[in-house]
Amino acid sequence: MSRRLAAAVAAAATRAATLAAGVGAPAVLVAVVLGACGAPAAPAAPRPPPAKVVQVNATGEAVELGAILEPGHVTVVDYWATWCGACELVDERLMATIVDEPAIVVRKIDVGDGETPVARQHQVGALPHLRIYDRAGNLRHVLTGNDAFAAGDLARALAAEP
Repeated sequence: MSRRLAAAVAAAATRAATLAAGVGAPAVLVAVVLGACGAPAAPAAPRPPPAKVVQVNATGEAVELGAILEPGHVTVVDYWATWCGACELVDERLMATIVDEPAIVVRKIDVGDGETPVARQHQVGALPHLRIYDRAGNLRHVLTGNDAFAAGDLARALAAEP
């Protein structure tokens, strides 16, 4: 406690003790000291875990990456399109690999036909296209084409890092 606060508490306690002469000065002193300290802070409610998979945009709509990365989690950003059959195969393999890993989340971005604001914004050409960010939000892997099949294993390795 700072000296100024301690002096103010002592002065208030003295005044309260003087006013409460016959009421039980020790009880008043305790009430004043506790009142000066404030009510104990309620513990913060635990944050619910983030959703495992989230579709973050409407087809082709631009996306701010910083807003979709999950702090403290490995985030796999999956750029995909409904017409991309290989994207579906990569997604199946990825989900099978990370299903039991709570430290990994997937954020899906629909790039549409490829000539969309989000595709230009993130310079996505070929599909499948995945980017993997570590717990601190640093880009660690960019995977395209057949390399994207390794996304689950790479994400698990990042999740295992201290």
